[in-house]
Amino acid sequence: MGTQQLLMIVICVIVVAAAIGVGIAMFNQRDFSSNSQAIMAEMQVFTARVHEFWKTPESLGGAGKSMSTTDLGALASYLGFTIAGTKDGTYYTYVSENAEYCLSRFEDFEVDFEALGYSANHGQFPHVQLTMSLLTGTTEVEATKGKTFNNGQGHGSHNGNGTNDNDGNGNGNGNGNGGGNGGGNG
Repeated sequence: MGTQQLLMIVICVIVVAAAIGVGIAMFNQRDFSSNSQAIMAEMQVFTARVHEFWKTPESLGGAGKSMSTTDLGALASYLGFTIAGTKDGTYYTYVSENAEYCLSRFEDFEVDFEALGYSANHGQFPHVQLTMSLLTGTTEVEATKGKTFNNGQGHGSHNGNGTNDNDGNGNGNGNGNGGGNGGGNG
């Protein structure tokens, strides 16, 4: 009888461990999906602000519907982005509780945003790219999974607090993956 009880205990432990593992996986998937949706909601706010900037007269700090009188830096400043850069060029970043955003292009009447979320699922983070046309008013969005921005930079590696190694790994007091006092991964 003792062997049967021991066997039942082992089987119960295995079943409970499997249930906990499935529960954690389900939570992580839901968290990942929720983070992706929050990023897209924030990007909608950015697109509205870009249209606002585009239509605001130059005398009031906007673009005045003219590409010749404005640039990426002016748009980034209007949106609250800060300057960052790599050996590949200058771009602008914004950090929220949901993601790190990158504003990399404002030319030919188009604006490109990119976001890398903070909720990990199997080592991947929500990665959302948005391209909007100021002439047609259309927006293209692509949501995928990724570890880095398209420029190869990871979380916390381009916010000005710390240093980067050659692989894009951030060090110092940055918003590392998962938050805290760490750099990012490249």
